[in-house]
Amino acid sequence: MSIKDLTPPERFIWDWLNVKLGGFKMALLSAIREADIQNLEKLRLGFPVEVEGWVDYKQITGWWEVVQLKAGKSLCRFCVKANHDCIQLAEGLRDDPTYSEDCGHFEPTGATA
Repeated sequence: MSIKDLTPPERFIWDWLNVKLGGFKMALLSAIREADIQNLEKLRLGFPVEVEGWVDYKQITGWWEVVQLKAGKSLCRFCVKANHDCIQLAEGLRDDPTYSEDCGHFEPTGATA
C-alpha cells in the first residue's frame, strides 16, 4: 500500500504530521483543534473531511497506527518525519526502551522501522 491509498481524512492528518499543510489548512486545523462541540459541528458543515480526520485521529484507538500501515510508512513520534529521516537525538534519550537506531529517536507504538 502507499500514501495514495489513504482516504481524504487520513491524508489530511498524514499531511499535517508530515508538515505538508499550507497556511490555510494549518489555520483550519488550529480552529478545529480549539473548537468546542458546538463550533466543531459548525466547522464540520464546511470542512467535513478535515473534521472527520481530526476526530478519528483523537478518538479512535489505533487509528493512526492503521493509517501508517496503510501508507506503508511509519513516523518517528520524536521528530515526526516519514521513514525515520531524523536529524539528531536529544541528549540522554538513548536509554529509553523504545529507542530505535534506525532514526536515532523513538518508534511510535505498534509501528515498525
